[in-house]
Amino acid sequence: MSLQRLNDFVRQLAISSHGVAFIIESDGRLIASSSSPNTVRLPDGSSARVNAVDSDSPLQRAAYLQVRDRVTSDHQVDGPTTHLFTGPDGDAAELAYDHVLDAAGLNWIVVVAVPRSDFMQGITANIQRTMLIGLLAAIAAVTLGLSILGWVSRDIKRLTQAVQDVGEGRLDAPLDVNRNDEIGVLANTFRKMQYQLRTDVLTGLNNQDMMMRSITNRIEHGRRQQDSRSFAVLFVDLNNFKMINDGLGHEAGDRALVEIAARLSAAIRPGDLVARYAGDEFVLLINDVSSRQAAEQVRRNLETVLLEPLQQVDFGERSERAAFGGAVGLAMYPADGERPEDLIKLADKDMYERKRMSRFSS
Repeated sequence: MSLQRLNDFVRQLAISSHGVAFIIESDGRLIASSSSPNTVRLPDGSSARVNAVDSDSPLQRAAYLQVRDRVTSDHQVDGPTTHLFTGPDGDAAELAYDHVLDAAGLNWIVVVAVPRSDFMQGITANIQRTMLIGLLAAIAAVTLGLSILGWVSRDIKRLTQAVQDVGEGRLDAPLDVNRNDEIGVLANTFRKMQYQLRTDVLTGLNNQDMMMRSITNRIEHGRRQQDSRSFAVLFVDLNNFKMINDGLGHEAGDRALVEIAARLSAAIRPGDLVARYAGDEFVLLINDVSSRQAAEQVRRNLETVLLEPLQQVDFGERSERAAFGGAVGLAMYPADGERPEDLIKLADKDMYERKRMSRFSS
């Protein structure tokens, strides 16, 4: 593989908006870089390799100085190593590096540096750092050591695309890689990470972030396709849920939430979505609702479902409290709003108004 192809490959890596990835020799000369040229044209027309310390990228220069202080020609890195350092702008940055060695005398250092501010919200720093280093290590290993296996390259490309999809918010993008080797393990780990990013741990429903992205995608898809069909956003808040937590304990409260989540999932059509928004609050996305009257019917059905007695909570002698119910707020797109935040806010407001009227009428 030519250095030009390797350089092009590193430039295509989706690391972060301000992160850098580069490969250097032990003396600091650039093999490939995602952020600056690895060669410079001399006055006589020839070209020379650029040393990382002279890179156009301040973050790349700072990262190289960190690696240079920790790696010398007589000290090899024992596996992938991470380090937190202060970047050129004064902010914290994460550094990961490793040696790439082979029997033929190849001695390269692979380096990745990412400002802390670039890490996605909702993913813990440990998970993102582990996935980033693992993915880069797998891609580097395949590119440098398994170039004769074309089918491996195709799977690596799919993994790279999956990382880009996650970085752009498409958390449910499929990853069609099924293998029994280390790449298969990486793919399975990535799929588990995708699931964790979009799923509420307790109920198994979509989480708040996934619901907001789903509403956004639905709106953008409609605009691209000039699809004028409306949809409904329903905001559910359980009544008197605090009585379960305070009276029976949080374990009983968790069982109640799991049961309510299963009911809401069973009450919607395929293609509709339900998410646990926060605490005892749930949000539903009901696609292709023909009218507000149809959405009102969905609301009434959900309120009926919520009134059914809880089966998974032992109330003891408090059987009269076995049915709590809930208030369901409604917002229609595009009549009530054209942004996800507006639809959620209006549905939430409608829910509180409905709960207030229910208390007043009782």
